[in-house]
Amino acid sequence: MSNVGLDLAVANNRLTITADYYQAEATGLLVQVPLPVSLGATENPFVNAGSLRNSGFELGATHRWTRGDFELNTTATLTTTRNKVLSLGGGQPINVGPSEVARTLVGQPVGSFYVIRSGGIFQSEAEVQAHTSTVDGVPKVIQPDAAPGDVRYEDVAGGGPNGDQPDGQINDADRVNVGNGTPKYQGGLFFDSRFQNFDIGLNLRGAGGFKIYNYVRYWSERTDDPSNLRAGLTPWTPENRSTTTPRALAPGNQNNLEAADRWVEDGDFLRIQNIILGYRIPASLTRRIGIGQAGEGTRIYVNIQNLYTFSDYSGWDPEVFGSDPTGSSNALGRGIDAGRIYPQVRTFTLGVDLRL
Repeated sequence: MSNVGLDLAVANNRLTITADYYQAEATGLLVQVPLPVSLGATENPFVNAGSLRNSGFELGATHRWTRGDFELNTTATLTTTRNKVLSLGGGQPINVGPSEVARTLVGQPVGSFYVIRSGGIFQSEAEVQAHTSTVDGVPKVIQPDAAPGDVRYEDVAGGGPNGDQPDGQINDADRVNVGNGTPKYQGGLFFDSRFQNFDIGLNLRGAGGFKIYNYVRYWSERTDDPSNLRAGLTPWTPENRSTTTPRALAPGNQNNLEAADRWVEDGDFLRIQNIILGYRIPASLTRRIGIGQAGEGTRIYVNIQNLYTFSDYSGWDPEVFGSDPTGSSNALGRGIDAGRIYPQVRTFTLGVDLRL
C-alpha cells in the first residue's frame, strides 16, 4: 500500500487542510470461480484467487471563524475511489444479479453493469424497417418482429472477424459497460455554529459517479405482467404515442429485457443528513426552577435526521449496497436494487441535556 499526504495549517489554526493520495492492492481475495459445465461440477468453488487495486484522493478542510459572540466551524471532506480487478483465478468473469447484469472481470471495476442499450420507442412500422445494420454489405433489419410501440435496441457487436461489429440482431453480444455501483466520489459538508445561547448544526452528505440497476422498476413497469404495476404507468398506444413506456404485450417480447439500460439510473445524491438547533437556558432561570448551580449546562434542542435527499433516482434510496432478488447481499453486485432494503427514515427528536 502506498500513501502520500499533505497537511497544511494557517495562523492560529483557523484553516486546516489535509490531502492524501492512496493506492492499495489486495490479493488472495475469496472469489467464486465459474467452472465449465463439461467438468460436471454442480457448484462453483470459492478460492483465494482474486486481486484488486484501489486508488484515489482524500481531502479534508476545516475552517474556524469567530467574531464577537458568533462562532462558526466548517468542515468539508471529499474522497475519490477507483478500483480495478487485477486477477480472478482462471480469468473467467464472475456474473451476478438478474440476467447476470453485474460482471466482474479483469481490467474493469468490480461489478460493472453490462446491458443492452435502448434508443427510444418505435413510433411507426417505417421506423422498425429503417432500424438496420449493414452485414456483409447488405442492410439487415435488426428487430424484424418489432411493432410500433416496442423498444428500439442498439446492435453494436456479434459480427465481424473479432465479434465487435454489428450482426443485425439483438443478443448478449450487444451488452456494453454503462458503469457500476461504486461512487467515484463522495463527501460531506458540516457546519457547527454558536451565537450567545443558541447553537445550530447542519450535516450534508453526498456521492456521485455511480449507477443503480433498479430491479424494482423492471417488475413494476414491465408491460407483459397484468399485476404489480406502478401507479400512473401509461403504456404506448396509437392514441398515446409515448417515447418512454412501450406498449403492453404478451410475454417473450424484447420490450421486457432484464439486461437493458432502461433499468439503469444515475445514483448521484445529496442528503441533508442532520440538522440540530439548541438553546442553552440562562443559569438565572434554571436556579429559579430548582435545577441548581449546575444549571449552566441545561440545554434544550430539536434534532432532525434524514430531512431530505436530492436525487433523480426513482427508487426508495440511492444508497443501495446491492442484493439479488432473494435479498442476499453481494459485494460484486453493488448498486442492484431488488427492493430488499428498508429506506432511511426521517426522525424528529426533542431533547433536554441536564447536568446535575
